[in-house]
Amino acid sequence: MIRELYINNFKSLLNFRVELSKFVCIIGMNGTGKSTLLQAIDFITQIFKGDLKTWLQAREWQSQDLLSDRASPSHKIFEVKLQFESTRYACYGEFNLNKLTCTKEKIINETSGDILFEVVNRSYRIGNHARKSIEFKYQGSALSALFSRSHALAWECSRDAPASRSSSLKERRDENSYLTSTLVRRKCEKTRKSVYF
Repeated sequence: MIRELYINNFKSLLNFRVELSKFVCIIGMNGTGKSTLLQAIDFITQIFKGDLKTWLQAREWQSQDLLSDRASPSHKIFEVKLQFESTRYACYGEFNLNKLTCTKEKIINETSGDILFEVVNRSYRIGNHARKSIEFKYQGSALSALFSRSHALAWECSRDAPASRSSSLKERRDENSYLTSTLVRRKCEKTRKSVYF
C-alpha cells in the first residue's frame, strides 16, 4: 500500500506531499489539481516501468509539459513510502526530464534501515553488493532495466550455458534474483494476491 507521496516540480505540484490510506477520496473544485495528482502517481509508476517515451506519446505530451510553470529546474524529485504487511519501504529519486532517467535513486527498508538499492553518479548498488557502473541504457529508474535484465539472465542461465560462462552468469543471476525478490515482487499471504511495484 502507498502510505505517502511527495513530488516536486510536476505540472502544478510544487513541494507537494500527501499521506494516503487504504481508501482515499479526492474532491475539489475544477482546476485544483485532482487529475494532476493522479497523473503524478501514474508518472512515478512509469518511472519504475521504464517506458516513459511511450507513456508521453500516448498522451501526446512532450517531456517539458510535465514541468511546473512556476519552477525552473528540469528535474523532478519524488518520494514514495510503501507498506507491505508490517514492513515499510521508502523510494526516493531525482528524475531528469531531458534524459528521461533517474539520476539519483534510493530504496530503503525503513523497518530495518537497510539500503536495498541505490543509484548515484552513474553507478548502482544492490543491497550489500559492490557498487557497479551503469553501462546500459535505460529510461526512468535503473531498477526497471535491472529487472528486465534479471529476467533475461534467468532465462539465459536456465539454458545449457557453456561452463566458462555459467559461473559469471550465476553470480549475476544471484544478485538480480536478490533484487527481484526483495524489491519488485512480494506475495501477500493474507490476500493471496501478488503485489507489484
